[in-house]
Amino acid sequence: MRCDVSSPEDVALLSRAVADLGGASIVIHNAAIFPIGPYEQITFAEWRHVCPSTLDSMLLLAEAFLPSMREQRWGRIVAISSAMVHAGSPGALHYVASKGGIIGLIRSLAREIGPYGVTINGIAPGLIRSHGTSQAVHDEMNLFETSIGVQAIKRTGQPEDLTGALSYLVSDEAGFVTGQTWVVDGGYV
Repeated sequence: MRCDVSSPEDVALLSRAVADLGGASIVIHNAAIFPIGPYEQITFAEWRHVCPSTLDSMLLLAEAFLPSMREQRWGRIVAISSAMVHAGSPGALHYVASKGGIIGLIRSLAREIGPYGVTINGIAPGLIRSHGTSQAVHDEMNLFETSIGVQAIKRTGQPEDLTGALSYLVSDEAGFVTGQTWVVDGGYV
């Protein structure tokens, strides 16, 4: 179903629809908006558009799905952050700040939900070739070539590069791993 994850009303509808299907024990948060531009040109309205889509949506999803996970005493939440949090990035101030907030939320929430058998972790990918990053602006700025130039692994990251870490973090084997954010960036950071 379509859902604006920055809208409390939409997330509540999503939560009810998922509950009607039996509930969720695994939630993957991968929402973000990635406008590019110098910090002097970022308006407060744009900041308030980027941050809710990334950070507020993570909180809303946690609030919506954690009660049933706590009740069943098992659950996995994985949030996608960004390796840019560790390196910084010109032209992406609001994006990087909101993704950094995700890491803080993961660390703090892990301490609260851990006693219930629920883990929360993150993955901080480098630049991954995806629908969202295949916009002309990424190519115009040579972001892929620049990333490859400083990565240890000299190729563009693909969505499949995240599946191993993601599969592990949602598994039973990761039951003692929580509050962590794994950088998966080809050795960029």
